[in-house]
Parts: sequence; C-alpha cells; structure tokens
Amino acid sequence: MAITEETVVYRYFGTELRMVFYLAALFFLLLSILRFKTSFTLSLVSFLISTLIALLTYLDFKRHILVLDREGVSLNKLFRSGVRNLSWSAILKITTQEFGFFSVLKVTRIGSQGQEFRVFSFMEDYYHFLKDTCSRSGNAQIDKLTSDLLTGQADF
Repeated sequence: MAITEETVVYRYFGTELRMVFYLAALFFLLLSILRFKTSFTLSLVSFLISTLIALLTYLDFKRHILVLDREGVSLNKLFRSGVRNLSWSAILKITTQEFGFFSVLKVTRIGSQGQEFRVFSFMEDYYHFLKDTCSRSGNAQIDKLTSDLLTGQADF
C-alpha cells in the first residue's frame, strides 16, 4: 500500500504516553549503567530493554500505525499483524467499551466478518480516527457509546 497525499495517517500513542515510554527507557538505561560493574547480564538485559522501548516509541512517532485511505482502514506496513486491510464496505460493526480505572479508558473494535481492529482511546488522534471511520464506513452498526462519543454526549 502506497501512502498518498489523500491518505490520513494517525499516531497511535499520545504525546503523554510516548513521554512515559521514553522515561521508562531512561530508567532502564540508568539501571543498565548502575548495574554494569555488579552484574553484566542484568546490565545488558536492561540496556536491550531500554533500546527496544525507545526504538518502538520512536518508530511509532515517525511512521504511525493506523492508516485511513480511500479503500479502508489498515495498519502501517511496519506494524502489520494478522490484519492487513479492512475495506470500508466490509466494516460491519463499530463498538466501543469502557475499561480501566473508573472506566476512563475506551477501546473501539472495528470489525468485519473475519478481521477486527482494536483502537484505544489513548491514541493521539482517537476522536478524529473514530469520526472518520464512522462517517466512511457506510452501513456499519454503530453502538450507543460510540455515537455518544461522536456527538459529545460522552467524555473521552
């Protein structure tokens, strides 16, 4: 899939969450430095964890994860799993559920017959992604919480 100018690309992790991941990477880096003389293997493992966290966070910031285009919703090539692409006509159902501490966080499931995307509310462009997906999906069944989020009757 080529990303064209008409393609809308969404960042998955919000700014605040990226900062938390970078702080976690910094913590593991400091742990690696402090444990270098006492335990080389712990130091090496901490350094690898730090590098992995920082790299994945940076790649998410630069490459983004979710892509909307004329055909449908897809994951960026770098982050593909079993779900490759979900065309707009294939979307049958959009449901949102609350979870977490005091049910503050939300997860939206966008599904067709055999595939499903899960998008979480801590995504930086969550509202715009949800709005675009609901407006383009046509005949998909949209649950009450998702419609309430879009009309402003429920809080993000």
